[in-house]
Amino acid sequence: AFLGRFLAHLSWGAAARDVLDRCVSIQKDALAEPDVVVASSWGAAVALKLLADRAWTGPTVLLCPGHRRLLSSQDADALVTAFRALPKKTLRRVVLVHGTADATVPIADSRELAADRARLVEVPGGSHGLGAAAADGLISSVVVDVLAKKYGAERVGEVFFAR
Repeated sequence: AFLGRFLAHLSWGAAARDVLDRCVSIQKDALAEPDVVVASSWGAAVALKLLADRAWTGPTVLLCPGHRRLLSSQDADALVTAFRALPKKTLRRVVLVHGTADATVPIADSRELAADRARLVEVPGGSHGLGAAAADGLISSVVVDVLAKKYGAERVGEVFFAR
């Protein structure tokens, strides 16, 4: 809760945009062809920018994306607009997971991104860390579902869970 209140009072503006651009540059250089990108908070903002820049178009799970917490309103608005303008094929591969009790990043930020374009899984009572959602297997099931859409349910079991 403290971190959320603290971040709400900061205006990082150009510095945050520069950091985001540098993170995206590093990820673009390192990004091979993963099966799925799973990113949380600031990392989810980086993944969001990779999607918006079309540097990554594959399956993506964004956990409590923090784009509005550190970017200026103008930069965050531009990122949301670019994301929402992506082709439906790309947006169908994106799942947002967000706790309803997140005191760091309001769930409204994920609702805005999803808004009938991407899937949103709301975790009742979930905090920013989504610890309970991870512990009870919700996040794993979302990732498996995303992989099943990419490879087919039968193949996911063969490729990822074969012993």
